Amino acid sequence: MAKKLSLSRPAGTVAIIASVILTLISVALAAGFMVLLGYALSHAFSGKSLSGMLGGLIFVAVMLGGCEATRVSIEQHSIYKEQQALQSRLLRNYFRQGPGVLASRSAGSLIDMMTSGTEKIQRYRQAFLGSMIGAMVSPLLVLSIMALLVDPWCALVLLGFVPLVPAIIFGFSKLTRKVSSSSRRRRNQLAASYLDALSGLETLTLLGAADSKGQQLAQIGEENRLSTMRLLAANQLILLVIDLGFNLLLLTTGFALTLWKVINGAWGSDITVIAPVVSMLGLTLLLLEPMNKIGSFFYVGMAGMANQRLVRAFLTGKAPSQGQGGDASSDKTPVTPHQSDSFLSLQDLTFAYSEGDPVLQNLDLEIKPGEWVAICGPSGAGKSTLIEVLKGNLLPRQGTYYLQGRALDADSSAWFADQSALVQQHTWIFTGTIRSNLMMVAPRASEDRLWECLETVRLAAEVRAFVQGLDTPVGEDGYALSGGQAQRLSLARALLSQRQLLLLDEPTSQIDLESEAAITQALAEVAKEKTIVLLTHRASALEFADRVLYLQDGVLKEIVR
Repeated sequence: MAKKLSLSRPAGTVAIIASVILTLISVALAAGFMVLLGYALSHAFSGKSLSGMLGGLIFVAVMLGGCEATRVSIEQHSIYKEQQALQSRLLRNYFRQGPGVLASRSAGSLIDMMTSGTEKIQRYRQAFLGSMIGAMVSPLLVLSIMALLVDPWCALVLLGFVPLVPAIIFGFSKLTRKVSSSSRRRRNQLAASYLDALSGLETLTLLGAADSKGQQLAQIGEENRLSTMRLLAANQLILLVIDLGFNLLLLTTGFALTLWKVINGAWGSDITVIAPVVSMLGLTLLLLEPMNKIGSFFYVGMAGMANQRLVRAFLTGKAPSQGQGGDASSDKTPVTPHQSDSFLSLQDLTFAYSEGDPVLQNLDLEIKPGEWVAICGPSGAGKSTLIEVLKGNLLPRQGTYYLQGRALDADSSAWFADQSALVQQHTWIFTGTIRSNLMMVAPRASEDRLWECLETVRLAAEVRAFVQGLDTPVGEDGYALSGGQAQRLSLARALLSQRQLLLLDEPTSQIDLESEAAITQALAEVAKEKTIVLLTHRASALEFADRVLYLQDGVLKEIVR
């Protein structure tokens, strides 16, 4: 059986262990308090002094409160830290897998997984798991104290209830797993649909489809509500079974044992019998602690476990799990470094999505350092797929892709991604300012360097015309900029990254002719220092290219000019 992927850091594991230990200490202190309370009441009714007893009760109560406060503090701190660490891990994995991950997962479901999903996981792991483990072990501790300080035979009888605790917990986890998973799926579906509607709100309004989309969201929201109510109904049923079954039976047994001992005079016949009676009843109440955790288990535990399964599936996904056909490069023999004058080399490269027909077939391509290669072809020919392969986001089914003498495989895909800068036809501008969008790829870049890159892409004059210059807000998704300005800003960001390979996927397809001319001139200047692979339909962009290739039906052919 394969070992499950760990979602904890060493610090998180230490926090869970600390929670277990503190839970057991709290149970021991609570048990001691019950026994001490019994003896205090016995002293009170016997007319004896309570000074020592009261001091002991206060001391144990303070220790118990301090222990619980420490446990809660550790749990809350570790929830925050572990959630941050897990979110960073998920983001790194998302960037490693590349854009292809969205082929089978919506952006909304990913956002829900990385926000509320990670919170539920860490609340389960850091706040609930430790105390739950402690609560499952605590009956043995309580019964040991009962056997030593009250009555060993009563402890032995109540010991028969202990195996029921893990059995009930395991049974409830199996019973509610399907309901919890269904609720999570509905919640993810609602998040995905809501984000999709927000992203396309302008288009929905222009097409007059906003009302129908709103009705669709209302229907999905209602399905999510019904799923949540089924979850709550199952929880109430579980609580009813626990309260009327296990708890009532345990309390009745404990009370019956106490009554039997009193009637038989096993604990004495005078007023001092109060001490074992109170101690016995108090310790019996402590045995209910694991079952009291079941209510929390359903909400926190099942939600956390359902999200754990989702996160593990995401983290164990291979780098282009949505894109490559089966085993891809995983079964290849190790390749030796490629000795060639080429900067970039494709050798008999074939790529296919899953088990479908090849999108790229037996491609051979050699690109020298500083060369500008333009690739054109009809829509659906595989141009964007080729760019994703060159970026390292997708692994070939067969053949080899070399970049600076290194072969692309599952282990080197991250290195390949770091060697190139990609500018897509639908560029992404982050909310913030022009400066922040540039400096995210070079946090220590000087202002002169920022202006130099803007000059290169013919954007500096327009930025200087803005009142706030580099600190001009760009709005969400760059709405404050024109399409041409956004593309040139994206190109400037790529230049600032100082990567030698520029991959341009139709960068002028969505802009006006004037902006297209500015970008083309900028590329002509950039080509003096960078190696460029450009996908385009525009004839103007082909004019400055060193070579023009035509991609059709997954096959590359060079166009002689």
